[in-house]
Amino acid sequence: MVFWLLALGVFLVDRVTKYCVTSTLAEGGTIQIIPGFLHVTFVLNPGGAFGLLPQGTIFFTLITLIVFIAVIWYYVTQRPHHLAVTAALGLIVGGTAGNLYDRLVVGRVIDWIDFRVFPVFNVADAALVTGLSLIALMILWPGGPLSEGGPSGAEDDLPKSGDA
Repeated sequence: MVFWLLALGVFLVDRVTKYCVTSTLAEGGTIQIIPGFLHVTFVLNPGGAFGLLPQGTIFFTLITLIVFIAVIWYYVTQRPHHLAVTAALGLIVGGTAGNLYDRLVVGRVIDWIDFRVFPVFNVADAALVTGLSLIALMILWPGGPLSEGGPSGAEDDLPKSGDA
């Protein structure tokens, strides 16, 4: 249940925030929220992260679709028992769904969170980065739920997702 709730929650928050931005600002428009720190800036990104490969819309749409399907397939077939794994996968699916929707419906990804020292991004991007970072930590952390040796006896101390 956590997986589906997180995925849907991320998707809905991403859609609502993008709707608010696109209905308030013209493309390229910006609103200062915290002076010198945070702006809302409406950007349409045809490429990948950081605006890489701006002509790669079809490529990134296919990659996003593949990741979306692969993570759902993994979740449904493997049914991870660790809450952190389930949450990370839900964040990844919610994030890919938000950006996939943009690519299919708008033709480009709507970005709007602007810290002025980092490329403009959105809620879906933040969920993706968070989910992927959690997965990486669980793979690299010795004894972590996804590490090579699997969980060390500490597995029982971790909360379970209840999605078995």
